[in-house]
Amino acid sequence: MQDLIIDLGDAVHYPETPETLKAMVKDLATKPRPIPAELPDEQKRVLRHWVGNDDGIAGRRVIEILRHEIEAARAARHA
Repeated sequence: MQDLIIDLGDAVHYPETPETLKAMVKDLATKPRPIPAELPDEQKRVLRHWVGNDDGIAGRRVIEILRHEIEAARAARHA
């Protein structure tokens, strides 16, 4: 199965235990971190390798795609 596991290296933080994961999720939900203007080099490298996208604006693209889909669904409902 190792061929199916994506190794994100130092680009992500790995929790050691389920309790650590819960604490990480709670911390991120209650105290969001600022989004950097530019991604760190290691994160860019991982994104470029796995998805071919290291420009740092994937979130913005996803929001635009979702808005487009919602508007298309609304228009179809009212047609």
